[in-house]
Amino acid sequence: MRDIDRRLAEMEARFAIADIVHTFCRAADRSDLNAIPSLFHDGAVDNHVFYEGDVAGLVEWMRERHRTILNASHNVSNILIEFAGPDRALVESRVTVCIRYAPAGAAAFAKAAGLTFSGDRPVDVLSFGRYVDIFEQREGVWKIASRTAVPDQHLAFEVPDGIAMEAPTLVRARRDQDDIVFRLRREMGLA
Repeated sequence: MRDIDRRLAEMEARFAIADIVHTFCRAADRSDLNAIPSLFHDGAVDNHVFYEGDVAGLVEWMRERHRTILNASHNVSNILIEFAGPDRALVESRVTVCIRYAPAGAAAFAKAAGLTFSGDRPVDVLSFGRYVDIFEQREGVWKIASRTAVPDQHLAFEVPDGIAMEAPTLVRARRDQDDIVFRLRREMGLA
């Protein structure tokens, strides 16, 4: 393969890999959990701090956990991609996650994480860490072959009363298929 062809293939792979990383975040934030399996190769494994196993198990674990999540925001930056050949890459992505748990979810998170809260308030958890992924290209398609979520630190706060933002034109985030991004995707023929 000529050097220019290799570089063009790597550039195309970088875009495909970044799209997978970002799509995972949107799927988690909008509770579009049915989209997650398509981001992983068959046989992929995920170690997600409180879960380790196959992708079907990951989705079910997320489905149960997300029942008490009121809002979520996964923000990815510093996606570093190192190719270990034409069909394999090590991908390290910085991730900042803010999750608002309903009181019942806050209690479950606190128990799992060894924290204590009063139990009658929603809780915001701000986490900083990394996704460390092995991506593989199989049959011309880049997907995750294995993922490890590596937490660096967490901050947790009970949510005080009176902080809800109100405005007549406010578009509220939704954790379902009625979120604005999914409505616009349908209108634009993207779904």
